[in-house]
Amino acid sequence: MTVVLQRFATFFLIVCLVLGCGKRPPTNTPVQNTPKPDEDPRVDVNEVMFQYFKAKAKITYVDAAANQTANVDLRMKRDSLIWMSIGKLGVEGARVLITRDSAYVIDRINNSYEVYDFRALGRRFNFNLSFDIIQAAVLGNLPISKDNRDKLRVMKDKEYYLLRQKQDSVTIDNYVSIDNLKLRKALFIEPATNNSLTLDYENFALINDVLFPFNSNISLQYKSAQGIYNTLVTIQYTRADLADKELRFPFTPPARRKNDKK
Repeated sequence: MTVVLQRFATFFLIVCLVLGCGKRPPTNTPVQNTPKPDEDPRVDVNEVMFQYFKAKAKITYVDAAANQTANVDLRMKRDSLIWMSIGKLGVEGARVLITRDSAYVIDRINNSYEVYDFRALGRRFNFNLSFDIIQAAVLGNLPISKDNRDKLRVMKDKEYYLLRQKQDSVTIDNYVSIDNLKLRKALFIEPATNNSLTLDYENFALINDVLFPFNSNISLQYKSAQGIYNTLVTIQYTRADLADKELRFPFTPPARRKNDKK
């Protein structure tokens, strides 16, 4: 169980940040027509706004070496902290704390922990990693702010707005439903390497009068010296709440550090 839980934890740190085209095309993919010159490129995306967020979910992790399911207890403080407890059969195997610049993973089984620096991971995957991208991916919000309209291109068909963005060498296509203005799919791709990441959101329901995706599918493909890796994570939320009440984020690293990946 230990290796699988470590993979879950590590995947949450990099999967939201590694670019991509994914394994499945979106249903009814929009026709990518260039908007008219006088078209207003602003799309008021319906995003989840919160102070504190907590949820319970079942996640399934599939790659060439594993096909496993675990339970996740997730808590967030807006723009500040993300906390996860990952386990199986009532036993915690890993605990994760993500701050603005780093992420920390405790391995309960081996009584050790790993430290990940976003800048180092960003250099590794040729992408500007950030806390904000992880937070947005969990909530189904736009992964990159659209405030800079110079880097935003909008296209439209009968069902979707396509918001195309650029960050560094990465192209990000955001498919936003015309009906409810929710992000349905975020597609990252790094053309030079063809590394790819797809975030798909489904099963929207109201929590505190806000539409939230209770099902997420995250698919990752990237190349390394050892070959091409494909990973799929599905997330099924069983509970999700937005609140103003302060949450606890208990995290005490063990005395022995397994590895520091700065």
